[in-house]
Amino acid sequence: MFDDVLKRIEEWDTITIYPHSSPDGDALGSCFGLKELLVNKYPNKKIYVVGTDCSLNQVFFPSFDVVSDEEIKQSLAISLDTANTARVYDQRYTLAPYLIKIDHHPNLEPFGDICIVEDQMGATCELVTMLGQELYQEEPFPALAARYLYAGIMTDTMGFTTSSTNAHSLQMAAYLSQFGVDHNEISYLLTAKEVPMFRFISKLREIAVFEEGFLYIVVPASLYQEYGISYADARNQVSNFAGIKGIKVWCLFTESDGSDNVRYSCSLRSRGIIINDVARDFHGGGHDVAAGAKILSDEELPAILEALRKKVR
Repeated sequence: MFDDVLKRIEEWDTITIYPHSSPDGDALGSCFGLKELLVNKYPNKKIYVVGTDCSLNQVFFPSFDVVSDEEIKQSLAISLDTANTARVYDQRYTLAPYLIKIDHHPNLEPFGDICIVEDQMGATCELVTMLGQELYQEEPFPALAARYLYAGIMTDTMGFTTSSTNAHSLQMAAYLSQFGVDHNEISYLLTAKEVPMFRFISKLREIAVFEEGFLYIVVPASLYQEYGISYADARNQVSNFAGIKGIKVWCLFTESDGSDNVRYSCSLRSRGIIINDVARDFHGGGHDVAAGAKILSDEELPAILEALRKKVR
């Protein structure tokens, strides 16, 4: 599967790797996992992960690299876990003369000179693990790469509990666990909460709106700022509302802090109901049961709520 990718990697002295915007564990795990695979195999190559640090960089993953435009212009660009070009974290990827896309989202926007998409995979980290298996057929798989890739699989499958978790997800996780991965440590580091975040989530539970089969929360910027929570962290809390009996669709609408061009950032989740079509209608996309959208005006908020209600009815 990765013969052409590995051939291109061999040819280039500089490689830049890109996650999606607002990167999650799978985006970061696949990027830093791939970097470790390549740094260990090709110590003389320059390998960079391009982006802006978020809370996951502080608690588990390394910091992003600082890369100049000139270096990008001379690099092979690899986009990971990113369904469409608008979501590539650093749009300077367009400066690179050659682009590879590796992803597990529905391939609604194929892009890149090489495009590898397997949407039946639970995480992009599974694909990078497979690439690593091809790269390290005669040598031990690098332990730090295994750690990052395992974390990405674990986070995107919510600890192997989501409907996207399949035999391949478990096989790749089992393979990586051979190389010193400590499941308990990784689970703790990725899920432990500071007291302000605990209190913020408790407040979200208070203001959650329950309808028949449907739960949603609208989070004003003033609320997460009151608790000292960043916009990026506030909008990533939708997973705390999974597993409520009778709720088929649950959503978090987080008011922007002004750092982007949206009114609300929307995280949409469901149990067995396709919702990514709604996300696409509102400037987003994603998986069938886990998607994101962008609300650009106050008028769009009631419209997306009604579209989601219809999904439940």
